[in-house]
Amino acid sequence: VFLKLCSVIKSPAQSRLCLHGGDRKELSAALSKMPLESQVEELSMRLVIQLDENKALKAALEDTVRKRDEDFKLYQDTVEQVKNSFSQVIQHQRQEKS
Repeated sequence: VFLKLCSVIKSPAQSRLCLHGGDRKELSAALSKMPLESQVEELSMRLVIQLDENKALKAALEDTVRKRDEDFKLYQDTVEQVKNSFSQVIQHQRQEKS
């Protein structure tokens, strides 16, 4: 998710910022124009959003790792079956030659 700073002004005294990029200088400049209480509220809201996003990303990553492990297990089982099949064919051919 890419974040970039944009402003959505609800009123002259109260501005809401949305972060879509990573431009800290613009964010810092925009926040510095806000009253301290609004800055704290804005940053708290952003922290909650970021924590939710991190939680969702962690869940997605865990799911991806679980699926990868399942796929790898299936791959290993398939390789083992092919290996056993080839071994049986080779043994059968050796027995026919003898």
